[in-house]
This record gives sequence, C-alpha cells and structure tokens, in this order.
Amino acid sequence: AAPPLSAEASPLQEVVRFAEGGAYAGEVLCRHVRLGPAILACTDARVLYLRAGSWNVQWQVPLDQIKGVEIQRDKSRVLIQTFGSRQPTAIDCGHVAVCGLVYSTLQEVRTLRSEALMGTALMQVESRRAAPALARTDIVE
Repeated sequence: AAPPLSAEASPLQEVVRFAEGGAYAGEVLCRHVRLGPAILACTDARVLYLRAGSWNVQWQVPLDQIKGVEIQRDKSRVLIQTFGSRQPTAIDCGHVAVCGLVYSTLQEVRTLRSEALMGTALMQVESRRAAPALARTDIVE
C-alpha cells in the first residue's frame, strides 16, 4: 500500500472516518472543496461527494479509477472520467471560477497519489537491491 498523502487538518476527517458506517475509516482526508450544500472530499484513496449536514455519501470514485478530469465551462461543472465507464461523474460547481478550484483540487490529489505510489515502488526496488543475493541450492553437480 502507498504511504498516506499529506493530511489536511480538518474536522471533516472525523466525517470521513464515520461516513457509510466507517467504510472509509482508514483513509486520510487530503483536500476538500465546499460546493453549496455539498462537499467534495478527497482522501488518499478516493473522491467522496458528501451532502453537508447529513454527511451522506452521494457518490465516490477511487483515485485509481480516474482516467481524466475536464472542465465544462459552459455548464459550470467538472467531469470525472473513469476507467470502464462511458458515463462521467459530474460535479456541479455553480460558477465557472469554482470549476477551476475543483479541477485543480482533483488534479493535485491525483498527482499526490501518483507520487505516493511511485515512492512506494522505488522503496521496494531499493529494498530488493539491498537484500543479499540468495544462494542457489538447487544446482546439482
């Protein structure tokens, strides 16, 4: 597993911990954007769209499933394209300026996730290099 991304100091971390009966308890809140009656919460593993007040999860998308993110300025929304789905997940932003904030937040969290995964892979490679070569005992003379 990748090391957690940098945590955001926020009371929303508790909301994430208890959302959906604790389904996301092991995840760390990295970034969030308030969108009127909703909150876009980005953890180290996924994007959650929460209804403010009730804190019900309206939808969630694992970061590893995000293929792309695009802004639809004419409709003031951001689309999340996912692998294996033709229908994108739409985030209504209410104003084109908010679209830029949502877009940059999603891209930042995707970048952080990629860097964390790359760091984990590099640590694994380095640990293999540091391990002493195993003696072969299956050679018959």
